[in-house]
Amino acid sequence: MGADELLSINRPETSRARAGSPGSRTGLVITAVLVLGVITGLAYLMEAVAIEVAIAAGLAVALSFLSFAKVKLVLYFLIFICLFSPEIQVSPVLGTASKRPITIRIEDFVLVVLVITWLARAAVNRQLGLMFRTPLNRPIIAYSLIAILATLLGYIYGWVEPGLGPSLFVLKYIQYFVLFFVVMNYIETPRDLRWLVIAGVLTYAAMCIYGLAQIPGGYRPTTFAEQPAAPNTLAGYLLLMIGICGGLLLFTKSALHKLGWVALLVPGLVLLVYTLSRSGWAGLIGILAVLLVFSRQRIALVGGLAIGAAFLFLIGFQAGWLPEPVEERVEMTLGRYERYPGMPQPARFMGIDLDLSASERYWSYHESLGTWWERSVTHGIPLLTGSGVLGGSPFVDGQYVRVLAETGLLGLFAFIALLAAIWRHVWRSYHELTIPWYRGLAIGYLAGFAGLMIHALAANTFIIVRIMEPFFIFTGIVMLLPHMERLERGEPGAEEEAPYEWV
Repeated sequence: MGADELLSINRPETSRARAGSPGSRTGLVITAVLVLGVITGLAYLMEAVAIEVAIAAGLAVALSFLSFAKVKLVLYFLIFICLFSPEIQVSPVLGTASKRPITIRIEDFVLVVLVITWLARAAVNRQLGLMFRTPLNRPIIAYSLIAILATLLGYIYGWVEPGLGPSLFVLKYIQYFVLFFVVMNYIETPRDLRWLVIAGVLTYAAMCIYGLAQIPGGYRPTTFAEQPAAPNTLAGYLLLMIGICGGLLLFTKSALHKLGWVALLVPGLVLLVYTLSRSGWAGLIGILAVLLVFSRQRIALVGGLAIGAAFLFLIGFQAGWLPEPVEERVEMTLGRYERYPGMPQPARFMGIDLDLSASERYWSYHESLGTWWERSVTHGIPLLTGSGVLGGSPFVDGQYVRVLAETGLLGLFAFIALLAAIWRHVWRSYHELTIPWYRGLAIGYLAGFAGLMIHALAANTFIIVRIMEPFFIFTGIVMLLPHMERLERGEPGAEEEAPYEWV
C-alpha cells in the first residue's frame, strides 16, 4: 500500500472520487470472498477445528484484508459482527479467568488491523495525531490505568488467578475504548455516519428476528452463540437500541417513518419482556424518564404510551393475560414462589423475600464488599485499589459493586466520571443540535444510556461484549454529531476543521 493511498484513506473528496468506480469496489469484495472461502476450506479440511471456528477464521482474515483497502466498509460490517460473531474458546492455551473460559471473536482481529491501518496512516501524515482530544480521554485513561494497577496488585497478593486470564479481561475493557476511538477517527462525513447508524439498526432488526425465533421453543431468548445462555445480555443490548429507536421516532416528522420506527420498537419490546430480565424491565423506566423529561414537546405521546403500556401490563397480570413465564417471573419478584426442602434462606428486601437468584446476588454483594474492605484495610490501600479485575470473591453480577470490589474507590470514581462525561457531552450536544434527525439520535442514545445505567444495578452491563461494543460504536457516533451538523449545513471552514483537537 503506497504512501499516497494511506494519505487519502480518510479524505472525503477522495472517497467521493472513488465512489464512481464500482469495478474496483466489486473486485475487492470478490477477492475478500475468495479469501474467506479459501481460509475456511483449508481450516475445515485440516480437521483441526470445528466448522464454526473455520468460518470465523475465514471471516477474520477476509475482513482484515478489506481493512487495508476499504476501511469504512469494514466498519459497517463491524457493528454486525459485534453481535453475531461466534466465540472461539482459547482456554486450553491460556487457561481460565474466574473459572470462566477465555474467548476471542472475529472483531478482535479486525479491530487490531484497523488500529494498525490508522497508525500507519498517522505515521505517514505528520499532520494527524494518534487520536482526538475528546472530553472522554481523561476518564478513559484514568479508569484504564487504575484497572491495570489493581490487577497487578492482585497478581502480587495472589487475589487473581495466575496466568493471562485477568490481563486479557483488562485488555478487553480497553478494547472497548479503542473501538470508540476507531469510530471517531474513521467517520468523516454525514453520509458515513448515517450508513453506520443504518448498519446498527439493521443489526438490531436481525437480532430481534433471531431472538423471537427462540421463544416458541420455550427458551429465554439470548444473543447469538452465547455460552452459557445470557438473556440478561440481550436485555441490555435491547435497552440501548430501544432507546435509540424511540428517540428517532419522536423527532421524525414523516408518518411513514414514524410507522417504521414503531415497527422496529414493537419486536424489541416483546423480546425484552420474554428475556424475563428484571433489570431489563427496570431499564425501561430510565428510557421513558429521559424521553418524558427531556423531550417535552412530545410528552403527550410518550406519556400516553407509557401509561397505556403500564395499564395493560397491570390489568393483564390481574386477568391472567400475561404469558405464563412472565407471570411466574413477576410472582417470584413479589416473593410469591414455592419453597422446597433444603432451600437456602432467602434474603429480605423492603419486606419481600427475594427469590433464589436475587438472594444469591444480594449475598454476593455483601460478601464481595466485605472481602474488599478487609483486603483494603489490611494492606492500607482502601482508596487506591481493590482486589484486581476478576480478583473479587465471589462472582458479582452488579456493575457498580463489582467495579468497587475490583478497583477500589478510585476505580469507582473514575468509572462514574467516565459515565458522567459521556452524559454531559451528549446532553450539551442535544441542546446545541438543530437538525431533527441528529437531535433524535442524541436523545435516543441518552435514553438507552439511562436504561443501561439502571440495568447495571443487577448486571455487569458495562463490561459485557455484546452490549459494550455497540454502545461504544454509538458513543463515537453521537460525539461526532455537532461536527457532522456543521458539515451538513455547509458552514464555512467545516470541511477543513477536525471534530476535536489531535493528541
